[in-house]
Amino acid sequence: LHPMPDSQWTGEPMTAQDPQFLDPRDLAAFILEVSRRAIVGGDYAAFQARLALPHAAGSLAGHTVIRTDEAVRRVFDGIQAHMRATNATDLHRSVMNASFDGPERVFVAHQSSWVVAGRHLTDPYSCRFLALCEDGIWKIKSGTYSTPSPLLQKAFAAGHAIERTADRAQD
Repeated sequence: LHPMPDSQWTGEPMTAQDPQFLDPRDLAAFILEVSRRAIVGGDYAAFQARLALPHAAGSLAGHTVIRTDEAVRRVFDGIQAHMRATNATDLHRSVMNASFDGPERVFVAHQSSWVVAGRHLTDPYSCRFLALCEDGIWKIKSGTYSTPSPLLQKAFAAGHAIERTADRAQD
């Protein structure tokens, strides 16, 4: 899962396509690692490249469909604000279950917890996502994130607010 040291990895696919996986749990771990590096590294471009739009997102704050890059940016900025406010230095994730639904779809259940100075900031919380393979690159199409963090819930709400504003502008 660590094909090269973090200091050398840009977040971009190492080839024009992601590696192929026979085991859905290995694929899930790869997707989680790629997105973890983007989040922890503050790399918006790498984060955005791994989300398929529209992206259905659910959290304890509610559900939304994120349709625009601007909304993705607001969510990412909210995640980064959470990291700064809590002094989080890493995001620990573990695959609980994964299954293929055809060659270009994988369903994943995992747990996440934020890490500060090598210690877990939170108890692990449950997450689920559906990822689709688009032109050889795996992207997260939808997810539910049961984070207890009000700041992270606010990040998802910020993306939702952008979408509501855009919907009103079209009316």
